[in-house]
Amino acid sequence: VAEGGISLPPDRSLCPLCTQKRANPSVVSVSGFVFCYACIFKYVSQ
Repeated sequence: VAEGGISLPPDRSLCPLCTQKRANPSVVSVSGFVFCYACIFKYVSQ
């Protein structure tokens, strides 16, 4: 995440992309980071 220019929020219960409480949490198996499904879907689709 940090390599892609996304900083981790101080509260690990927040999505690193939108910095809100995660909605429909989704784990990226390679890194183990947890995002909102919609956020990570949009991010990897770009």
